[in-house]
Parts: sequence; C-alpha cells; structure tokens
Amino acid sequence: MIGDDRAIHGVDLLYASFQTMHRHRRRFRSDEFDYVVVDESHHGPAPTYLPTLEYFTPKFLLAITATPDRMDQQDIGEIFGDPIFRIELEDAWARGLLAPVDYRVMTDEWQNLEVLDTPIGKLSIKQLNKTIFATKRDEEIVRIIEGRIMHLFEPRVMIFCPRISHAEHIADLMEGATAIHSMLTSTEQEDRLNGFRDGKYRVVSTVDMFNEGINVPEANVIVFLRSTASRTIFFQQLGRGLRKSKTKKHVLVLDFVANCDRLLILDELRGGVNERLTKLRSRTPGGDTPIVIDSGDFIFDEAVRDVLKILASIRGRYSNEELIEIFRAKALELGRNPTGDDVDADPALPSRALYYKRFGNWSKLLRLVDLDAAFFRSDDRLIHELKKLADQLERAPSTKDVKDTHWMAAPKTYYQRFGKSWSEVLAKIGLTPARKFLSDKELLDKLRAKYQSWTEQFLTMANIDADSEMAHSSTYRERFGSLDSALLRAGVTEDIQVQHQKAVLTKRLKELGDRLGRTPGRRDVDKASDMADSSTYRKLFGSWNSALGTAGYPQIRVRRTPEMMLADLRMLVDKYGKLSQPIINSESGVASSSTYALKFGSIANAARLAGVEPNNSRIK
Repeated sequence: MIGDDRAIHGVDLLYASFQTMHRHRRRFRSDEFDYVVVDESHHGPAPTYLPTLEYFTPKFLLAITATPDRMDQQDIGEIFGDPIFRIELEDAWARGLLAPVDYRVMTDEWQNLEVLDTPIGKLSIKQLNKTIFATKRDEEIVRIIEGRIMHLFEPRVMIFCPRISHAEHIADLMEGATAIHSMLTSTEQEDRLNGFRDGKYRVVSTVDMFNEGINVPEANVIVFLRSTASRTIFFQQLGRGLRKSKTKKHVLVLDFVANCDRLLILDELRGGVNERLTKLRSRTPGGDTPIVIDSGDFIFDEAVRDVLKILASIRGRYSNEELIEIFRAKALELGRNPTGDDVDADPALPSRALYYKRFGNWSKLLRLVDLDAAFFRSDDRLIHELKKLADQLERAPSTKDVKDTHWMAAPKTYYQRFGKSWSEVLAKIGLTPARKFLSDKELLDKLRAKYQSWTEQFLTMANIDADSEMAHSSTYRERFGSLDSALLRAGVTEDIQVQHQKAVLTKRLKELGDRLGRTPGRRDVDKASDMADSSTYRKLFGSWNSALGTAGYPQIRVRRTPEMMLADLRMLVDKYGKLSQPIINSESGVASSSTYALKFGSIANAARLAGVEPNNSRIK
C-alpha cells in the first residue's frame, strides 16, 4: 500500500518509506506498532528522520544498518542503544555470505617507478602519490573496461564517477550505457534503474546515488573512477556488487583510483579476509573435511606489491611513543578523538592497521593517549567532571553543553551509567535541572513560543534538550505522548508546520540568491550544503517555479511557442556541443524535457525538427 492507504486499511505488517511516514505519522497512535524495524538506521540523527523516530513508542525497536559510523561523528547509539549483533565486512566475506570478488588494481599507466628505489626516510606518501599515479583519458578507460568484460556472460556494470558531467561522458562513450544522478527527475532515475535491472542497459554510471538503499544483485562488475577519503563510502559502493544471485559466480572490480590511501585500504581488507579464512579453514567439521569457502581474491601485480612494501616501511618505522604523539597531535588538530577514517584520510599518518597491530584496539589507544575513552573513566570521575562543568556554567549542564565541551565524556556514557533520561542523570549525580515544574499549559505555551522563534525547518527533541529554558523532552513525552502530539495541543497544526517549513526554505532561497547575485537554479540549491535539496522545494511548493515565485524571483520557465522551443535546442547544442535531458532540465528559461516530449512526441523528434541531430543515443 502507498500514501494515505497505509493509515486507512487495517494490516498486520506495514512497509513505509521514512518520507511517507514523516508526512503521515499523526494518522497513527504513537503506540500503534508493537514492533518497529528501522532500515538504514544510521540516518536516525538527521532532522528528517528523528521526528518520526521520536513520535512512535513501540515495545521493541530494531535498527539495521551496514554503516553505523557516521561521518559527522554523531552516535546512533544515543537513539537505538548499543548494538546487539555486528558482523564486519571481512567476516561476512570469509564466511561466504557475499559474492566472491576478483579485485583488479589497474596499474597500466603508472609512471616513474624508479622512485621506489629512493632510500627509506627520504620518501613520503605525498611524494609517492604525486610521482607515480597518472590519470587516464576516459577513452582509454572505456577501452580497458570493454576489454575486461568482453568474456563475461551478460555483464552488468556499475561505474562510480567523481562528477555528474563525468558520469554523463562515460555513458556517452559506452554502448548500452545510461547515467543515473541527482540532476534527473525521480521518475527518470527509476526508469533508468529498472532498465539496468531488466537488461535494457548493461552499464550504468553514477556518482553517489548508489551508496545505499539500492538492491541490484545482477550487478557483477564494479568500476571505480573516483577517490574517496571515507572507508564507509568506499565499502558502500563496493557493496553494490557483493549481493549474491543465482546467475552471479563472482564480482569483477576494476579500480582505476590509484593512490596510496586506496592501496592501504585494500591491503588491510585483503589481510583481514585472509586472516579470518585461515581461522575458519582450521576448523574441521567432524574432524575430517576442512571448510572450503570461495571468497575470491585481490590481484596485486608486482608494481602494487612494490608500492605496498614502501608504504609499510614508511608507515611502520614508528615507535609506540611516536605513534601516540602523532595521534595526540591529530586529536588536537581536529578538536576531537580521531576515528579510523580520519587516520586513513591523512597520508601523513601511520595506518589504522599499524595502530591496531601495536595497541590491539581503538579504546586502548585512546586510553594511552589520555583522550576521551569515556568507558575507562570511573563513575566518580564522570560525576566530578559534570559538577565541574555545572560550576563553570552556574547551572545544570544540558546534553548540548556536554557535547560542546571537549574534555567531557559523551552524554551516551552518562545515560549508560546513571539513567535513561538526562533529568534522571542529573538527579542521581545531585544536580537540579534548571527547569521548574510546569503545568501542561505552561509547557505548551513555552513550546509554542519556541516553535514560533525557531529558524530551522524542523524542531526535534534534541533541539528542546539543548535549550536550558525548556522542559526536558522526556517531560513532553510523558505528558503528551510525543513532541508531535504536544505541538498539536499547543495549536501548532500540521498546516502551520508546513507554512513554517515553507518560510524557512523561502528565506534560505533568498539568502542563496543574494550570495549568487542572481536567481538561483535547482542545481545551485542541490550544491549548497546548508540547504534542503531542490526535490524538497518541489514537494512543499508544488513546483520549482512556485518556490521561486514565493521567494520573489521571476519564474524561470515561461510559455514558449514551438518555434521558440526549437530555437532553444539549437542554442543548447551550440552552448554544450550535445543534447541531453539533464542539460535541457538544468538550463534557465528553457522548457522542460517533459514539455518537449508532450509537444513533439519526443526530444529526438524535436531535435530533428530543429535541425540538430542528437548525438546522445539515450535520448528518445
């Protein structure tokens, strides 16, 4: 069931996207569901997810994610608690739960390999990256890919590119290829993805759209043309090809992203898989036949092995004391505890694997460095530090105060030791919350005033807790069931919330236009890291033009005559040298691709009438 149907029909099992449930959650009681399963739960702290999670109060909440470590350092454990089961990628591979991999590092155009003869101590990782690795031309990359997949039966290829324009270009160069990216409409994205699943397209090029939430077990070739400093993103993209299927014997990975960081990640991954395989194969069921699992292989040629030897020498010549000092310096630079991803992203640091090899685990390392390994702190120390912070603030600290104080343990640690709510934590430690008992009316009046002065798109429980003048979020939950229910009781109806969101988004759109000095386009909004994406504007305002009009900008698209539309196509070809749906849809003042299809039957027909033969075989 979709949309409103979910809330109308009585069902035992309900599936819904977070977007749908966010819009319709008030149609359900907060205790409607006994058992709630949250997929991709690492998004939990996001303002678009948190209100829905805070609204429902199931008897059992199960959170599932393949990437629990968020890049913004937020801890999903504060929402869902400690993990009850976890399996690392290396373990899953070694147990045969994933497709065997044939991983090839493409070294065809490595250059200046004589630099590897430089004496150790006079060569840095930065110098290696700059000297050895050369970027291939797209045409050469396509030639290599085609040569590698020609012997495969029904290859289904996913190519990860650094930019949308690059994804489009790669798709143009390959037969039976299409590009999927954020500049396409959701309908276009879905149509192309289904075409890839069904075999209409044998190749799909993309940027970040397949990092998660996409299940295409048919994919049996993964190609990397983009680098990333995040192991999380790399493993997400690699994982698109690791799903097993009846027709897939293994997944071929072609990695053109040659740099020292990537080689180190791959070497550590290979070592982890082999180590676990050795342990598994040493077990003999019934004392007879050893376990045999095909996990595939990472093919490293002589050049890769030589570089890895140099890297091992460069990163392995540190004493334990030097490793600790380097780690402490990185922590001071970041203003927080470094994560494994932080270490991997900095080529000047020793490897994550070296730290694990020397110190056993990250917690022990943090303790030796004397940073915030909070679970090694005694209860007395935690109490002392919270009271010290209270003395400095001259009031009871909020969870935000604790998070913003670098020498404090995380609020999660206090929850684990002293109570399930912050008010309970403060009470056990002997601190009085800076909040007096308020009647229901006073609580609702404060909440209404808070919402009216709120300048962000959504108001969450975390925002309430960060305000020492407000009652704790648990009070609102206990009195009214949820924050949403409290808002409704305070007179903040769903219509008012929608109008508030529109006002916030309109203000942000005006600010963006002021920075740009012109009318902002959808691409400008999608590039702005501090704004909601253009699809959010379209959903709330009905259309992009309506959003622009509300912000006081002239509407970009005007009624165009057929002659004007054909002239626009000629202009686009002159400007870009080609024609495609993303180009048409991103150009200000030009009718949308759907309008062309409606007027002329297809974009290809319109192009022929305009006298410009489309050179993009994917335009229909």
